[in-house]
Amino acid sequence: MTDNEQYFEKAVRYLVREGYDNIAGYLKGNIERWYSAGLPIKSLKLISANDLKAMLDRKEEITVLDVRKQKEWEGGHIEGAMHIFVGQLMDKLSQIPKEKPTVVHCSVGYRSGLAASILLRAGYIEVYNVAGGINPWISSGLPIIRG
Repeated sequence: MTDNEQYFEKAVRYLVREGYDNIAGYLKGNIERWYSAGLPIKSLKLISANDLKAMLDRKEEITVLDVRKQKEWEGGHIEGAMHIFVGQLMDKLSQIPKEKPTVVHCSVGYRSGLAASILLRAGYIEVYNVAGGINPWISSGLPIIRG
């Protein structure tokens, strides 16, 4: 984070655009200060589009969660993926099974990182974020469903 107020305002605008309008606060100082204080942290596992494809090919029991906007979803999505826009995720957590790993993606990785954090905070144990979102999936020529 930064102490520059314009960056806070920009971050808040971004969150509001994604559907989050109840922002309770921010981390004052920086993450290194948090680490140094010995406060708890959780990490997010990143996987590649090819890793996700391999999981699907092995027929692993996973939930693929696409958190993009409806128009993006209609433009092309991974077969069998569940679609919940990140701004609606908190209200729809009950639709996502907790008993199997969840692999989250968006278009480039920012919204899915936010969504994955929400899932971890809600008690989901095994959560993965697809690095680069769906774009590397498409760039690799992996199959998508349109409509």
